[in-house]
Amino acid sequence: MKKIIWTGVVVAIICGGGAFYAGMQYQASQTPARPTAGSGFAGRTGTFGSATFGTILSIDSGSLILQLPNSTSTTATIGTNIVLFDSATSISQLNSLPSSNLAVGQSIVVAGTANSDGSITASTIQIRPASSLRNN
Repeated sequence: MKKIIWTGVVVAIICGGGAFYAGMQYQASQTPARPTAGSGFAGRTGTFGSATFGTILSIDSGSLILQLPNSTSTTATIGTNIVLFDSATSISQLNSLPSSNLAVGQSIVVAGTANSDGSITASTIQIRPASSLRNN
Protein backbone atom coordinates (compact mmCIF):
# COMPACT_ATOMS: atom_id res chain seq x y z
CA MET A 1 0.00 0.00 0.00
CA LYS A 2 2.85 2.39 0.88
CA LYS A 3 4.47 1.71 -2.50
CA ILE A 4 1.30 2.72 -4.38
CA ILE A 5 1.03 6.03 -2.47
CA TRP A 6 4.68 6.98 -3.18
CA THR A 7 4.28 6.03 -6.83
CA GLY A 8 1.19 8.26 -7.03
CA VAL A 9 3.06 11.17 -5.38
CA VAL A 10 6.02 10.85 -7.77
CA VAL A 11 3.71 10.64 -10.82
CA ALA A 12 1.76 13.71 -9.60
CA ILE A 13 4.98 15.71 -9.17
CA ILE A 14 6.24 14.73 -12.63
CA CYS A 15 2.88 15.56 -14.26
CA GLY A 16 2.64 18.88 -12.39
CA GLY A 17 6.18 19.87 -13.40
CA GLY A 18 5.53 18.90 -17.04
CA ALA A 19 2.27 20.88 -17.09
CA PHE A 20 4.01 23.91 -15.55
CA TYR A 21 6.80 23.76 -18.15
CA ALA A 22 4.30 23.39 -21.01
CA GLY A 23 2.32 26.36 -19.70
CA MET A 24 5.46 28.50 -19.52
CA GLN A 25 6.37 27.60 -23.10
CA TYR A 26 2.86 28.39 -24.28
CA GLN A 27 2.86 31.77 -22.51
CA ALA A 28 6.25 32.68 -24.00
CA SER A 29 4.89 31.97 -27.48
CA GLN A 30 1.93 34.31 -26.83
CA THR A 31 3.95 37.32 -25.59
CA PRO A 32 5.03 39.69 -28.39
CA ALA A 33 8.74 40.47 -28.52
CA ARG A 34 9.67 43.87 -27.10
CA PRO A 35 11.81 46.13 -29.25
CA THR A 36 15.41 46.61 -28.17
CA ALA A 37 16.96 50.00 -27.55
CA GLY A 38 18.54 50.18 -30.98
CA SER A 39 15.58 48.98 -33.00
CA GLY A 40 13.59 51.94 -34.18
CA PHE A 41 12.41 55.13 -32.52
CA ALA A 42 13.42 55.26 -28.87
CA GLY A 43 11.14 58.03 -27.67
CA ARG A 44 12.18 61.67 -27.50
CA THR A 45 15.83 61.00 -26.79
CA GLY A 46 17.00 62.03 -30.23
CA THR A 47 17.69 58.46 -31.29
CA PHE A 48 16.04 56.81 -34.27
CA GLY A 49 17.55 53.39 -35.00
CA SER A 50 21.23 54.07 -35.54
CA ALA A 51 20.63 57.78 -36.25
CA THR A 52 20.81 60.58 -33.68
CA PHE A 53 19.29 63.99 -34.25
CA GLY A 54 19.26 67.36 -32.57
CA THR A 55 20.64 70.88 -32.74
CA ILE A 56 24.33 71.81 -32.91
CA LEU A 57 25.43 73.60 -29.72
CA SER A 58 29.11 73.98 -30.59
CA ILE A 59 31.45 72.83 -33.34
CA ASP A 60 35.16 72.62 -34.05
CA SER A 61 37.23 71.04 -36.84
CA GLY A 62 36.54 67.41 -35.94
CA SER A 63 33.68 67.28 -33.46
CA LEU A 64 30.43 68.90 -32.46
CA ILE A 65 28.13 68.88 -29.45
CA LEU A 66 24.58 67.94 -30.32
CA GLN A 67 21.62 68.96 -28.11
CA LEU A 68 19.02 66.21 -28.23
CA PRO A 69 15.35 67.23 -28.65
CA ASN A 70 14.40 66.28 -25.07
CA SER A 71 16.96 68.67 -23.57
CA THR A 72 16.10 72.30 -22.85
CA SER A 73 19.32 73.44 -21.18
CA THR A 74 22.20 74.47 -23.43
CA THR A 75 24.69 73.89 -20.59
CA ALA A 76 23.53 70.49 -19.35
CA THR A 77 25.55 67.46 -20.39
CA ILE A 78 22.44 65.30 -20.04
CA GLY A 79 20.59 65.56 -23.33
CA THR A 80 23.71 66.24 -25.36
CA ASN A 81 25.98 64.01 -27.40
CA ILE A 82 29.50 64.44 -28.77
CA VAL A 83 29.73 63.67 -32.48
CA LEU A 84 33.13 63.03 -34.06
CA PHE A 85 33.61 63.53 -37.80
CA ASP A 86 36.40 63.76 -40.36
CA SER A 87 36.88 64.31 -44.08
CA ALA A 88 35.40 60.86 -44.82
CA THR A 89 32.08 61.80 -43.15
CA SER A 90 29.39 62.53 -45.69
CA ILE A 91 27.70 65.87 -44.87
CA SER A 92 24.68 66.69 -46.99
CA GLN A 93 21.61 68.80 -47.29
CA LEU A 94 20.13 67.96 -50.65
CA ASN A 95 23.62 67.49 -52.02
CA SER A 96 27.05 66.76 -50.55
CA LEU A 97 28.54 69.66 -48.56
CA PRO A 98 31.86 70.38 -46.80
CA SER A 99 31.95 70.36 -42.97
CA SER A 100 32.31 74.16 -43.06
CA ASN A 101 28.57 74.26 -43.85
CA LEU A 102 27.79 73.03 -40.31
CA ALA A 103 26.80 75.83 -37.93
CA VAL A 104 25.62 76.25 -34.36
CA GLY A 105 21.83 76.17 -34.17
CA GLN A 106 21.32 73.88 -37.17
CA SER A 107 19.16 70.78 -36.86
CA ILE A 108 20.98 67.69 -38.06
CA VAL A 109 20.60 63.91 -38.25
CA VAL A 110 23.75 61.90 -37.50
CA ALA A 111 24.25 58.25 -38.46
CA GLY A 112 27.33 56.45 -37.24
CA THR A 113 28.90 54.25 -34.61
CA ALA A 114 28.51 54.69 -30.86
CA ASN A 115 31.84 54.75 -29.00
CA SER A 116 32.49 53.32 -25.52
CA ASP A 117 32.88 56.85 -24.08
CA GLY A 118 29.35 57.81 -25.21
CA SER A 119 30.41 59.86 -28.24
CA ILE A 120 29.42 58.99 -31.81
CA THR A 121 31.76 58.65 -34.79
CA ALA A 122 29.65 59.97 -37.66
CA SER A 123 29.49 58.27 -41.04
CA THR A 124 26.90 60.75 -42.31
CA ILE A 125 25.51 64.07 -41.10
CA GLN A 126 22.42 65.46 -42.78
CA ILE A 127 21.38 69.08 -42.29
CA ARG A 128 17.62 69.23 -41.71
CA PRO A 129 15.17 72.11 -41.75
CA ALA A 130 14.37 73.04 -38.14
CA SER A 131 10.65 72.35 -38.67
CA SER A 132 11.34 68.68 -39.52
CA LEU A 133 12.63 67.88 -35.99
CA ARG A 134 9.88 69.32 -33.82
CA ASN A 135 9.76 68.35 -30.17
CA ASN A 136 6.32 66.83 -29.46
